[in-house]
Amino acid sequence: MLGPLIVNWIADRQEEAGRQGASLYGLSFGIMIGLLVVGFLANEFVRPVHPRHHVPAPREAADVRRQQPESA
Repeated sequence: MLGPLIVNWIADRQEEAGRQGASLYGLSFGIMIGLLVVGFLANEFVRPVHPRHHVPAPREAADVRRQQPESA
């Protein structure tokens, strides 16, 4: 979503610095590669939630209540 904004902002700054043509986008390309790498690594670090943290479905909750002994 921010990619086009970042690319255009950097290209505008590069143009102000006197660059022209394809050289306007070299820095943008490097930054986008870096963002993709960060996104990939973040995705790799995501792990499944431990089953003890799962909320049981309504039917499972009723089965669990039937299996638990009632306290006096």
